[in-house]
Amino acid sequence: MGERYLVRMREVETTTASGLVLPGAAEKAAGGLGFGEVLAVGEAVTAKDVEAGDQVVFSQYSATDFQHEGEDMAFIREGEILGTLSS
Repeated sequence: MGERYLVRMREVETTTASGLVLPGAAEKAAGGLGFGEVLAVGEAVTAKDVEAGDQVVFSQYSATDFQHEGEDMAFIREGEILGTLSS
């Protein structure tokens, strides 16, 4: 994995008051940001402030997306993590 993180992607949903999910609005609301949980940290990552289990925000356009066992995953370069989210 080198200088990358393995992240399980989390979808952003925008739900109306009546419970309808608006997928187009969710994409616009995300503004090109991706959200997910760090599953693994590459051996060449130098930053020690992001660990496995952390919820992170990253630039969606810089991710290498793929699916594994039906789940959306991504490899994110070390410098593309924009921040962490508290649970």
